[in-house]
Amino acid sequence: MSIAVSVIVPAYNAEKTVGKTLDSLLNQTFKNIEILVVDDGSKDATRQVITEYTKKDSRIHLLPKDVNEGLSAARNTGAAHAQGAYIGFVDSDDWCEPDMFEKMYSASEEADVVVSGFFHDSLDDDGNLAVQTIDKTGTNAVASNRKDIILWAAKLDGIRLFAFTCNKLYKTKFYKDCGVAFEHQTLIEDYMFNCKIWGNIQKLSIVDGAYYHYIKFSKEALTQKFLPDYFEIINKRYVLMRDLFEKEGLFSGESREIICSMHIKHVLAGMVRNFNKQSNYSTAQQKAKIKEMLDDSNCRQAMQYAVGKRKQEKVSNFIFKTKSVLLNYLFAKIIFKMQNSKNKLFDKLK
Repeated sequence: MSIAVSVIVPAYNAEKTVGKTLDSLLNQTFKNIEILVVDDGSKDATRQVITEYTKKDSRIHLLPKDVNEGLSAARNTGAAHAQGAYIGFVDSDDWCEPDMFEKMYSASEEADVVVSGFFHDSLDDDGNLAVQTIDKTGTNAVASNRKDIILWAAKLDGIRLFAFTCNKLYKTKFYKDCGVAFEHQTLIEDYMFNCKIWGNIQKLSIVDGAYYHYIKFSKEALTQKFLPDYFEIINKRYVLMRDLFEKEGLFSGESREIICSMHIKHVLAGMVRNFNKQSNYSTAQQKAKIKEMLDDSNCRQAMQYAVGKRKQEKVSNFIFKTKSVLLNYLFAKIIFKMQNSKNKLFDKLK
């Protein structure tokens, strides 16, 4: 019997978490999967843990790499070895609901890409679940019209489901025919990958369910720590999505509103990151950075067209559109303090 789904698990120094990840895959109700675990040059006991799991179940395959090359390269290695009709990606510190691949594969209907929702689990300092949010598509749908497929990119981004690969299945033939690989890019490698393949999709399946648990361990996670080139990364993110829509003549109306609102959201996140002590920015430097952001041409375009739907988006857009350096500085400072509060206030409000 041919393999239905190849699950690719990149692992680097994941000795404490990869076991739970693999257990969640072995406990899937859908058994016709192969699990390709790429040990990306780990320095701890990750490889030994994976090796023990290969002895438990022949569906688990270890793909060892002696040099750490990063998440994107590990995923590319796994994809090159995939034998399944579809490819899925699971990170070695996350886990899946038992029916994830049964539900997604059964809804594939030969689609090039299948999209579902996921859980966002924030853990406290002791590793216990502090806050859980769920992002879902809100519908079951199949799109085969090119315009509809492109429009779904903005819809999914607006509900925080586009920018990831963990909540998707990709038809292997489609994936490989596209000739698109993951690039070495901090923070938005998944987003770049999805933008580049989206224009090639002929059939898209949307699933109204959440099955993947994305784990946020601490305030030092990549999603919050200081990155000196964060603004450049977010500008690249905005341009990729805008270009996808402009190429199809669809950068208008509600989609444009969503794309611009998302850009404002991420630029504000950059202002927040600059309060991290790792930045060593003085107040004057932080304000200068904010002024640079507010004066950027992409930000000006976002101000012109952004329309928020959620209350948080409306507040963020309003403050951003004032173009006030001081107001944006104070707003970012408040958010930073909320993000770093012990009661996970920011995650609760999200």
